[in-house]
Amino acid sequence: MTARPLKSIADYQPKMAESTAFGAACLAGLGHGIYRSLQDIAGLWEGDVRCEPKLDPRARKQEMAGWREAYYGTNYPRLARIKATYDPDQMFRFPQGITPA
Repeated sequence: MTARPLKSIADYQPKMAESTAFGAACLAGLGHGIYRSLQDIAGLWEGDVRCEPKLDPRARKQEMAGWREAYYGTNYPRLARIKATYDPDQMFRFPQGITPA
């Protein structure tokens, strides 16, 4: 099962598949004066498909059980100690991120 059906909120799939490359190009354009602001760039984004959550919360919780072990394997405790040493305030975080030990 992919992560998208496990989401608890609706989101949009971007029309442009290479959105990371597009974002990098837009930021370069911002740096060179092609775009005046991030708002100008944001206006270029187009959604293609709206993805709605399909699982009820109980089923989602069951599907997500054990995701850390599946994603990080046996490395999670070591990574949590490293995170606690170098990023205790969690300046760098994302949904699948490491929680400091």
